[in-house]
Amino acid sequence: MIKNISTLADRLKGIQVNGKDVTAEELKVFMISDEEVEIKASKVNLLTDDEIDEMKTTISTGSKDKGYVDGMKAGAEQLVKAIRTGKGLEFEGKLKYGDEGKIDFNATAAHVSEHFEHKVLADAKIEPEKKILELEKTLKKVQDTYDSEKQSWEQKQKEFDTNQKKLKQDYFLETTIPDVEVLKKKQLVTLFQNDGYNVDFDDNGNPFPVQFGKRMVDKMEKPIPMETAFAEFIERNNWNRKTAGKGGSDDKPEPTPEFKSKNELFAYMEAHKIDPESDKGQAMIKKIEKPI
Repeated sequence: MIKNISTLADRLKGIQVNGKDVTAEELKVFMISDEEVEIKASKVNLLTDDEIDEMKTTISTGSKDKGYVDGMKAGAEQLVKAIRTGKGLEFEGKLKYGDEGKIDFNATAAHVSEHFEHKVLADAKIEPEKKILELEKTLKKVQDTYDSEKQSWEQKQKEFDTNQKKLKQDYFLETTIPDVEVLKKKQLVTLFQNDGYNVDFDDNGNPFPVQFGKRMVDKMEKPIPMETAFAEFIERNNWNRKTAGKGGSDDKPEPTPEFKSKNELFAYMEAHKIDPESDKGQAMIKKIEKPI
């Protein structure tokens, strides 16, 4: 009789009778019973206490190493991903490993740096091209503005020159065209110009008649003076020149007109060939400068 049969309880794992696990008490009954039973036992690997302790140590150490490696791998992958996203790098960004299967940080850093350098060089090329385009746009805008302002200035200068010439022409005609009995000077000048007549000036400022923009000439193709053009215009319209009063003469000099400004005075002197340095010219200048 076995006194401490229960000691076998932990050793009966995997032992079955009739498909059921056997307890220590049941085994005791089977041992003294006349009934034959068949015991089935699965393969069991037995370890000593020292072997179990060694296995525990190995499992514990290996678990720690694996956790450390996994954590380092995850951190490195996150770092590479952050650099790739933050710098706009276009590459897969996989970690590099050494011969022992460990992460090769130097190789990984070189891998990331290579793509980063490519990105820097590409951006460095794009930026100057962008600046050049911006400068070209600015330059074109300045050029367009300059051309527009230049055209505007030239147009205004042309209008000014035209107006100045017309003022000079009108003033000359009003002060030199002969008087007629039926019209005032301004009316006569207007009709003179409406008929295509006018006055122009050569490079020396000498007046000469034109008709419809062409210099007037006689039958011999020689230029005619202003007096001839005036006489032709008046005769063609059958107007009579004003004559002097009773006892007077047509040869009486025309009185000097009143001038509102020095510009009018000098225009008159130029039209009538009066030298500003002459006695007559100086007298006319002093008259207009005389205080009121």
